[in-house]
Amino acid sequence: MVERLAITTAMREDPSGLRLFRVGRLSRLLAQELGWSDPDAEALEVAARLHDIGKISVADDIVSSRRPLMADEVQSMRGHCHAGADLLRQTELENARLAIDVAAYHHEAWDGSGYPHGIGGTAIPLAARIVAIADAFAEMTAGRPHEPRLGAEEALAQLQKGAGSLHDPLLVPQFVAMVRRLVASVDDLDGYLAEAADRSPFMQVHRQLAQRLAEPGH
Repeated sequence: MVERLAITTAMREDPSGLRLFRVGRLSRLLAQELGWSDPDAEALEVAARLHDIGKISVADDIVSSRRPLMADEVQSMRGHCHAGADLLRQTELENARLAIDVAAYHHEAWDGSGYPHGIGGTAIPLAARIVAIADAFAEMTAGRPHEPRLGAEEALAQLQKGAGSLHDPLLVPQFVAMVRRLVASVDDLDGYLAEAADRSPFMQVHRQLAQRLAEPGH
């Protein structure tokens, strides 16, 4: 139910609901690159899907806006980190501590310029540093408001520019190498990263409903 809430919340920005699954898969793969066990990497994949659940507390017109946000709207949007962590603390989710860390810290920056706490370096939980990189790549390759969708290599170049300022400078090279191997080995990178959505009963129902609504007469 928590994951369904997170997906529904994310659909205000991404109607397909697939970006969360891509963030989750990328996070899991990078964790495995770092030597995490399969159960721990799987737990991170689930936590990564929940990273933006706090946006349920942000007004629809702010979350779905296609214009630059005003200063007060930016502050409201930034509040989703605290809101997400607080919400997850109220659940009995397995590995809740991991999910709370990801929700609370995924917008912190390596140089301390991020939010909401302004911490940097290894003070940021490793799980949140992993998810931040995966989320940035998934956003850039999906397209952002007022910004064009980037190809995989363009997005990787942007991540490399942010290594040491936005992102962990040790994790970025490993992520770049991992994605390049994926691009060389799979025909459809987006589809591969979102495969878990095909096993989600919620996503199956959503897809069926969308197909029905697209039929003539609906």
